[in-house]
Amino acid sequence: MSQGQPEIHAEGVTQAVTDLNALGERASDVRRVSEKVRSVYRRSEEQMFSTRGRGTWPRLAEATLRIKSQQGYPPDILVRTGALRRALTAARASNQIDLRNPTEFHFGTTLPYAQFVNRRRTLIDLHVGDRQEITDLIRRYVTRAQS
Repeated sequence: MSQGQPEIHAEGVTQAVTDLNALGERASDVRRVSEKVRSVYRRSEEQMFSTRGRGTWPRLAEATLRIKSQQGYPPDILVRTGALRRALTAARASNQIDLRNPTEFHFGTTLPYAQFVNRRRTLIDLHVGDRQEITDLIRRYVTRAQS
């Protein structure tokens, strides 16, 4: 070394490269955390059904309640056979959309009447806390390889 020239020592470069490569791999395929994300989604949907859309769904008309009762259906809003509720809240159900690819997840239902129901009563509306929990799950997975 010549006099007055700074001397540089690099330590941990190999580990830093390894860590950055692993972070890039995790960020490019988040499917390993998808089951936890799906659980938050299912829990949120169950809350929607059990709280009348967190209190936003219009009540059923008395005539509708009477007809449901006469036909042996439950008085719950948006529940007749239970297929819609199951499709949105069960771990495994028919008429369920559960698509997971490396960079996105799609959850929902293939039931054709869901689109008409959704015009009057919002079916899928993640609460701000649920959205934050999903963000945190993915962030923790990508940054620390937790699944």
